Amino acid sequence: MECSSEYFVLNNETKSKDKFDERYIYQGKSVYEVIKVKKGIPMFLEDHMDRVLLTLKLKKLELFISIEEIISRIMKLIAINDIKNGNIKVILNYNKDDKNFITYFIRHSYPTEQQYREGVETILYYAERKDPNSKIIDIDLRKAVNEEIKNNNVYEALLVNKENFITEGSRSNIFFIIDNKIITSPIESVLPGITRKWIFNICRELSVDIIERKVSVEELGKFQGVFMTGTSPDALPISKVNDIIYNSSNERLMKIIMKKFQDETEKYIEKRS
Repeated sequence: MECSSEYFVLNNETKSKDKFDERYIYQGKSVYEVIKVKKGIPMFLEDHMDRVLLTLKLKKLELFISIEEIISRIMKLIAINDIKNGNIKVILNYNKDDKNFITYFIRHSYPTEQQYREGVETILYYAERKDPNSKIIDIDLRKAVNEEIKNNNVYEALLVNKENFITEGSRSNIFFIIDNKIITSPIESVLPGITRKWIFNICRELSVDIIERKVSVEELGKFQGVFMTGTSPDALPISKVNDIIYNSSNERLMKIIMKKFQDETEKYIEKRS
């Protein structure tokens, strides 16, 4: 069962975990967000709601619940479960004429302090999401990638398209460090990650050059560092892609970005506490 909390919210009703029905996830089409909760605060909530609206627009789906109601029900979920830290999944499910809103806590796995210090290992995986800009549940791709990650005992898989360009991670955005600059895939090729957006803001504030362009597999040996961003990992150094080893965690830019993102996180929490 994907719901890990004692209670979940279905539409505007609070229900116990034993009433959880996964058909609201896997039947029909599900627009979703995963939101990190820290110290009882849903992080970067406004950005997540903007992405919900973007996905609905791209998929030509109507918003059947107001953004204010979504936020209210997220806060209700946090309160009734009395959980201060974790990940929440928010789903708008469209199954023919049946439309349902559901939100619940899911199991999470955050990087360890050692992984932040040393970086994590990754592999290349040749696949691409059908609609990279939309946050839509893709069961088949998720299952296939998870199997490869498990079989190779790595943290993440970097997706490679038919043109041999690295687009994004299976659940993250990917950045490359070279000559005190940062390179990442163009927005039209990837999910517009929330943490990705904050990294762009941080780079602008620090006057760090960040370039959007396609990155080929053949270029991997040229970079001084690689890192990923996402809801669970925040900004996490990558130490290995297939057989190519990086010292990403000791790169000056990597350290600056990690520290600045942590500072922005604390400011966000303080402002809303």
